[in-house]
Amino acid sequence: RDLRPVPPGKCSYTPSETRLPKAHPLFQKFRVLKEVNELAIIAEDQKSIKLTPEQRDALCLALRTDLDRQGRITFAKLRKVIKRGGKEFRFNKETENRTYLQGDVVYFRMSRPECFGNRRAKLPIDRQVTVMEKVRSETDVKTLNELVVRRIPIDSFKSVADIMKIRTNAHGHSELRDRLWEATRELEAKAFAEAVQQFVQTDIKFKGVRHVRIAEVQNPIWITHGAGKHKKGYLPGGNDRFDVWELADGKWDAEVVTTFDAHRPDFVPRIRLENPNARKIMSLKKGDMVACNDPVSGARILAIVRKFDQRNKQLYLDPHNEAGNLDKREKEKILQAVAAHAESAEEIPAPTGSG
Repeated sequence: RDLRPVPPGKCSYTPSETRLPKAHPLFQKFRVLKEVNELAIIAEDQKSIKLTPEQRDALCLALRTDLDRQGRITFAKLRKVIKRGGKEFRFNKETENRTYLQGDVVYFRMSRPECFGNRRAKLPIDRQVTVMEKVRSETDVKTLNELVVRRIPIDSFKSVADIMKIRTNAHGHSELRDRLWEATRELEAKAFAEAVQQFVQTDIKFKGVRHVRIAEVQNPIWITHGAGKHKKGYLPGGNDRFDVWELADGKWDAEVVTTFDAHRPDFVPRIRLENPNARKIMSLKKGDMVACNDPVSGARILAIVRKFDQRNKQLYLDPHNEAGNLDKREKEKILQAVAAHAESAEEIPAPTGSG
């Protein structure tokens, strides 16, 4: 039989309070800060040099984001974080038997794409604790995820496995799933996509269908409203809009707001927090139509927002009169341009003589 769980011990400084579990975000933060604050640089002349605040911050970040599978980071990696102009040095805790530091493995694993991804850093401490307690108390890993039903475009199906996700009735049947499976049976890649389009255009019962409800196991973020009576789930990683702000000095800045943040009642944009006097110019979503000047010809054009890049704060616009798989078309243009550039480079004769 399973052993009885061991109760946590009492705090050494406040005996009336229980100790935090090792997976608690505050404990992990305390342990990382303690490790970094005890570190010092041992120079070539064996003198001990204290770390600067900037160096400590860089090491703390590395101990949370640049770990191996065991949640460790070697001193060799940490030395690359500390820039000392190529001078040789070591850390005071570094020995032949100790070649690494243990990082914040909870933060590192929870920040993986299959968990919370980049949103992990934005979660309030109370929600981090809730997630930690849920993971520690739940014995069945499968129950940590939930069966989510969402709508997706039917032309986004790429394989039979996608078709099998179509939501069924209480008896496990779906006429749409069965008819679409029959129309695409034994087809792959381009032939599969063409069969899906043919199905949408010609099927007797489901002709003209554009979106399909699928059911899949996911880990949504639930937003409650109506005094907790209602809730709506949002999958991590989705972006809601592209906000453009004018700062106090007249410069423009942009911020991509995730779907999760957009539906948080207490959400305040990062630019607003850093620049209280900033003025919002516009908010754009995918599919919005905008009027702008063409960067090449300077002519006034109408364009549709195709996507936005969170890292580079860029908008991707397409002419309003174009349709189809625009992402694929853009990639083909880039490949053609690269091939043309390579061919022109081959035609340039190699230099002769010593010059």
